[in-house]
Amino acid sequence: QTLKVSHPFHSPMMEPMLKAFETIAKQIKYSSPKIKIVSTVTGTVITEEIATPEYWCHQIRETVRFSQAIECLIDKDIKIFFEIGAKPTLLNIGKTVVENSNKAQNVCWLASLHPKQENWRTMLLTLGELYAKKYVIDWEEFDKDYPRNYLNNLPTYPFQREKYWFTSSSTKPNKNK
Repeated sequence: QTLKVSHPFHSPMMEPMLKAFETIAKQIKYSSPKIKIVSTVTGTVITEEIATPEYWCHQIRETVRFSQAIECLIDKDIKIFFEIGAKPTLLNIGKTVVENSNKAQNVCWLASLHPKQENWRTMLLTLGELYAKKYVIDWEEFDKDYPRNYLNNLPTYPFQREKYWFTSSSTKPNKNK
């Protein structure tokens, strides 16, 4: 699928800048991946070869094998696809790949951000979707920077007969008997 882009990435038109890129890429200290990664250069699981300057030069010039990479992930029974970025562009392309292959069912496509939504709304919808799918969310860690934890001190049943009131000088409730 042809995309509107600012530069002819992943094509032979990138050839003039490859030598300069390779010079810089050779100065980087690479490490082998600690998790399985599916490459869009090969469309398969990749190991140590991703940790080389040659791989990244190849990645700039060669065609993206996005469909093959998605199919590889589907074959490995991956059900959650999460795009980290300002715009969920690849999610829509991934959905098309899966719909056309009829290989996967119940695949979930989640975004970290969306330009037509508030950031918090997008993140909370994504977290809610994961929670609904029975993934464990560390809500204390998620909420630790916000002063909402005091609500945990409210009574859990109505017949405790204790009143809790907010005062203008405090954001925490005062317990009155």
